Amino acid sequence: MELEFENYSYSTTLKMLDSWYDHDTENVNYAHVLLGMNGCNTINDCIKIYKRVYEKYQRH
Repeated sequence: MELEFENYSYSTTLKMLDSWYDHDTENVNYAHVLLGMNGCNTINDCIKIYKRVYEKYQRH
């Protein structure tokens, strides 16, 4: 999975989020959630994703 992260300028963040997935009880890979911003149609959708990932980051 990490190889696909290398294509992004924020690959370090994606790798960090991906590494949490194996040890997380939520069964959500937040690296994939963050990448979901690429498909957003509105700024509000982007903000929702950002907030979700940021809240996870703050809890970790």
